[in-house]
Amino acid sequence: MPPLILLALAIHIGIAAAVTRHALLRKADVRAALGWIAVAWLSAIIGGPLYFAFGINRINRRAGRLSTQAENLGVRFGDAAPPEAPPPLQALARVGQRVTGVPVRQGNAVAILHGGDRAYPAMLDAIGGARHSIALASYIFRHDDVGRAFIAALAAAQARGVAVRVLIDGVGGGWLRAATFRALRRSGVPCAKFLHSWAPGACRC
Repeated sequence: MPPLILLALAIHIGIAAAVTRHALLRKADVRAALGWIAVAWLSAIIGGPLYFAFGINRINRRAGRLSTQAENLGVRFGDAAPPEAPPPLQALARVGQRVTGVPVRQGNAVAILHGGDRAYPAMLDAIGGARHSIALASYIFRHDDVGRAFIAALAAAQARGVAVRVLIDGVGGGWLRAATFRALRRSGVPCAKFLHSWAPGACRC
């Protein structure tokens, strides 16, 4: 057998073996793991690149790294809610503290606003009346009439000295063309994308 063919065969076996190991260790769905292993072994040229582009869940990997970083920074998770709180609240408080690192505090109030017709005006009023800080996280933030109203309100708050921070989902906020993200940055509003990845299929498991 010619040396070039032997080299290509060795590379193929190495890539396929690496894909097999990664899929077996990382894939929770057995059918998905077996499917990618078959693609890696049966597609001599494109199997490995296909798995790298579409088969690796980069969002889960980055979320795991962020969690490890929080633990390395010394975030401690103890009793998040008062002992007299009902069990459902205790469980919810523990989840919230694990995500934020901040225990639950009493004296807060929550109002449920159904639909954008009720929620958006209340949110804009809150942004307009903010004096110290604004933290806004949104999965879908379109660059339409409503989105531009929020951008203008956030930019005005930033201009009057309010500490504004905006977090937009890396997929829901526009994967390829994040017009809202760019508009906020142009307006001087600090904005970031949550777990964004340019790799296609990064959300797949």
